[in-house]
Amino acid sequence: MGIITSYFGRELERDDDPDPKTGLTSRDISVLKTTWKRITERGGTLEIGIAIFTNLFEKHPEYQQLFPFKNLRREELKTSNKFRAHCISVMYALTCIVENVSEPLILEQLLIKQSTSHVLRNVPDQAYWDIKTVILSIVASSMNPSEVFVWEKFLKFAFRIMVATAEETRNN
Repeated sequence: MGIITSYFGRELERDDDPDPKTGLTSRDISVLKTTWKRITERGGTLEIGIAIFTNLFEKHPEYQQLFPFKNLRREELKTSNKFRAHCISVMYALTCIVENVSEPLILEQLLIKQSTSHVLRNVPDQAYWDIKTVILSIVASSMNPSEVFVWEKFLKFAFRIMVATAEETRNN
């Protein structure tokens, strides 16, 4: 009986009510952190960043014009230090965002900061949604359907904040 009580006692302490700001449960947060760690350890942070941007530019070549490496051919990107530095910078930002997913107010500020810096570079709102799709397709390749569902929920939240911030920043 003690084992059953201990097991259920731990489960009762767990808070799986969605956070009012993010909509994420404690289980969702655990999935995000665990899968991100698994993905970055398995795929390598730089390599995943390169995959995100090469996929984005293949699907939406117009976005490459927003970057300092806009004049490079696609085959030159992977060896460009500017491109590689941008990829790793984005991956560090994503890692920071995932690590702070359990702190909604900090998370929101991190997303606002990212969005504000991209408004200065004239990034169109649709680009946020397009890169969300690319990120999800890359991370989903090493996840089960329930993990993909959590990532979809998280990325929708994150990019809604970023797009709203971008619109507000441009309108002020």
